[in-house]
Amino acid sequence: MQALLRLPVISEEEKKQLEKIGVKTKNPRNCELIALRLFEAAQRGELSALKEVLRLDGEETQTDGTVKILCDFEDKNDC
Repeated sequence: MQALLRLPVISEEEKKQLEKIGVKTKNPRNCELIALRLFEAAQRGELSALKEVLRLDGEETQTDGTVKILCDFEDKNDC
């Protein structure tokens, strides 16, 4: 699996999507593309993707299956 994740993205369209969100590398890898897709799924409200994004970012989920959303803005009124 690690070998597949390290392979470069082949599709020019997918490279453009990564560049659009700020991935600034000549040779983006599949792991970066997967991270983008996971993030997009979380943005759409897919709970399992949101939990995984939070887990990868070091946040915890509640034991009852709900997600604890933490605010990380400088101005807490922006939450």
